[in-house]
Amino acid sequence: MPDSLGLADSLSGNSTYALEYLPLEQNNASFPDIVITDGQAGCLYLETDEKGTTASVIRLYSLTDKSVAYLPLSLQSGESLYKYTLDKNGCIYAVLSSWHTDDSGADGGYEEYTLAVIQPDGEELFRQDITSQIKEDSPASIKEISIDGQGRLYVLGSSRIWLYSADGAYQGDINLSEQKYSWYAPAGTDKKGALYIAGQNRDGYTLTEVNFDRQSLGTSYHSFYDKGEIYLFGKGMEKDFLISDGISVYEYDLEDQGLLELFKWMDYDINGTDIQNISGIPGGGIAAAGKDNVTNEYFLVRLSDASRTDISDTASEPSSENVAPSPVPEKQEIVLAALSFKNDPTLRRAAVSFNKASDKYHITLKEYGTPVNDLGERYERWTMEEWLDAITGLNTDLTSQDCPDIVDISDINIAELADKGVFLDIQPYLDASSVISSADYPDNVLAGCTYDGKLLGIPKFISVTTVMGHASDLGEVSGWTLEDMIAYAKAHPGAELFEDATKSDILNYCMSFYESCFIDSIEKKSYFDSLTFKQLLEFVNGFPDQKEQQSGEFISPPVKIRNRDVLLEKTWIHLFSDIQYQNAVFEEDGVFIGFPTPDGSAGHALHTSSIYAITSKSPAAEGAWEFIESYLADSSYERYVANAFPSSRQELQKEIDSLVNIEYMTDHEGNLVLDENGNPQPTSGAGGTLSWLDGWSYTYHHETPEELEEACSLLYSARRLDTSNGNGIIMQIIGEEAEAYFKNQKTL
Repeated sequence: MPDSLGLADSLSGNSTYALEYLPLEQNNASFPDIVITDGQAGCLYLETDEKGTTASVIRLYSLTDKSVAYLPLSLQSGESLYKYTLDKNGCIYAVLSSWHTDDSGADGGYEEYTLAVIQPDGEELFRQDITSQIKEDSPASIKEISIDGQGRLYVLGSSRIWLYSADGAYQGDINLSEQKYSWYAPAGTDKKGALYIAGQNRDGYTLTEVNFDRQSLGTSYHSFYDKGEIYLFGKGMEKDFLISDGISVYEYDLEDQGLLELFKWMDYDINGTDIQNISGIPGGGIAAAGKDNVTNEYFLVRLSDASRTDISDTASEPSSENVAPSPVPEKQEIVLAALSFKNDPTLRRAAVSFNKASDKYHITLKEYGTPVNDLGERYERWTMEEWLDAITGLNTDLTSQDCPDIVDISDINIAELADKGVFLDIQPYLDASSVISSADYPDNVLAGCTYDGKLLGIPKFISVTTVMGHASDLGEVSGWTLEDMIAYAKAHPGAELFEDATKSDILNYCMSFYESCFIDSIEKKSYFDSLTFKQLLEFVNGFPDQKEQQSGEFISPPVKIRNRDVLLEKTWIHLFSDIQYQNAVFEEDGVFIGFPTPDGSAGHALHTSSIYAITSKSPAAEGAWEFIESYLADSSYERYVANAFPSSRQELQKEIDSLVNIEYMTDHEGNLVLDENGNPQPTSGAGGTLSWLDGWSYTYHHETPEELEEACSLLYSARRLDTSNGNGIIMQIIGEEAEAYFKNQKTL
């Protein structure tokens, strides 16, 4: 287990690294431009002398002896440092920019770009106007500037790479517009000094050589990484390149095309997604820079091989604020396990914050799978094979000595494990808490995580999936039965019940709240010979096996619904604005009728995520609750990342208040500024138009109190799906068995 000095054993690299935070002043710095190369880290500062004159200075931090040098920039009036890099001698290779107004005095103007090389003493070796070349790119932009082992310069734009000799002479460009990159960035130079770019195209992640002499791309290496998202590439240590994916750091060798995991960022209490730059240090070690999104402070760290003695520490030591105290108290490890941490983008940050704050416990994360699909609702992300592999690994650990202390129960068969006593009842912890309480959460949210009277966890986020139909057909009140839905479909034989719905879709919709009618989990009995189930299969058999390709002129779903060519729409409510959009689709004639239920009650499906339960085997249950408690109480998450509503009443109310308390634009006399319809224009929020290819569009407005109330009503009345446990494993069995009937291989 890592201690707070950052010493950890790499599971793959068999190395021990010592982490050290280097001193980095936060004031007057341009931290997004931290450059790490050749054992140095450069950061742009604005410094003011005794006469009040402000000048741009690059502070050059040595990553070997920790000394600091100051590189002055003698920029011309109106000129700024746009992008830069450094060589091993401290020379600055820069693209400078300056804005010039039109001679006519009009409001417009134009930007000029200058390529310059500046020596450590501030003297320029050369400067050259490169504006005409940069303007060839559309839009004109510069991503980075890089140098290769021969000192040749590469200016990287949005879709071009401009090439310059060591003395600044333009040598041509490489057009990347036909390379099909979804993104690309400089990866650094290999061991031979050749420059490579990293990108993602139809071949997956690639490393591609930039051939300066031929003014073209050279050899590409791909299919070397399949673990998830790649965030950063950097120059390697013993091998060619470092790769940081936000979770781990790897080293990649071009010669043998081998990928070696060096360590996980969590081993050093660092959230890997905070890292903005990474590079190997000559002689051994790794340097990284980033921004702590909890404290909003930037940091520079050095990871040195603790077994080496050739890295000098003769210079002044960092301040006490940047180095952990010694001796370091031993912490009790708490293992938090999940099928995949893709489901919770806020968890790593929370674990890092907890580890830094706690002097007793250390959270270690353990992941059992990585679903390929990042899109769609959470239960649609996994393939069944992916999910089964991950759940097998988790279940094995739950019954062994490697049982984790905390488990994300969002995607597992909670009822089955709860019946075996795998998890603790956290209600006593919640009752004793001075930080959160049961009253903070809606009853239906707690009920959704309660099994056999035991509260196993509390979700951080919630959303609702439901069905909307025409109120003029279905009435104003939510709720109906399977028989009602079947009758409604038969009464409109010329219309689709749901757009492009297949047998599988309809079976899942109908079974959402009906699975418990056919399965008695307590008595361990099933009732698939009932008349209701036979009627269901007959109904489902009337739908196509696969989605039919739309031919002819495109017609959008809203237009189909308006024309009554489609009767119902399954909808996911995860934003307040979803309510107004759905009402517009149904032309204010909508009712959230819900999925059918046996008793005709409202069938709104509650989706819960980021639910953490404590295992009954855990020797650190108190510490596990301490983390869960702090995680639930933390309100610093970013709403757009969560893509769901907060489960806490207080946090949800904060969102509502921010939407209700609207500020409007006023003119210089204090009068409201009105739009073309005569309505006040808000200073922020709302706005935006969603358009379909056939011309149907909707422009969003600020939510009305009625829309906010309707969203809350859905959130607080929704309930757990019958089919939610175990990623729909029972539904998979039903679908496989019914297939023979659907193919006329068996009678009903």
